[in-house]
Amino acid sequence: MRNWRGKAVLAGYIALCVLLIILAAIISLRLSAQEARAASELPAPVYSSAALAAHLAVAPDVAAHEPQTPEPPAEPEPEPRYEEITAEERELLARVVYAEANTETLEGQIAVAQVVLNRVRSESFPDTVSEVIYQERQFSTAPILESVVPNETNYEAVDAAFETEVVPYEVLYFSRGAENDRVWGQIGAHVFCYGYVW
Repeated sequence: MRNWRGKAVLAGYIALCVLLIILAAIISLRLSAQEARAASELPAPVYSSAALAAHLAVAPDVAAHEPQTPEPPAEPEPEPRYEEITAEERELLARVVYAEANTETLEGQIAVAQVVLNRVRSESFPDTVSEVIYQERQFSTAPILESVVPNETNYEAVDAAFETEVVPYEVLYFSRGAENDRVWGQIGAHVFCYGYVW
């Protein structure tokens, strides 16, 4: 009986080992099959819209759906520094620029035009170009302005005065010497000064 029991236990061990071997073989086969399947599956190709359209031979407008980089917004037009003036005021201002600063650089001529326009803006002076220029004891050249013929540079200076800052709004005087002790600076032969503080 012992013999039979020993043989039964041995047979049980053998059967268990056979089952474990079979189970290991099945697992191994499954893993190999999964690896083979994964190796045979290639990753999906990545195409740009244009390449995909060419690859699939579809209409070219498919490529138009490719994301576009937006163009940067256009820079806004610079705001004019001063309110618009009439053609007559432009002519008068060009005459003042000629009479006061014709021998100066374009920058110096623009600065002279801006002083007149700054005065129009200022509460301390009249509200129009004509009234500012003909205000008593302000522009020594006022009596001869009717006979002055401005040149192209003078008109260019007047037009540029609206687009660029040569002198700040607070500069209200120019002359060969300092008008007051509030000097902004000098351009050519003219010294430019801020307005008086009362």
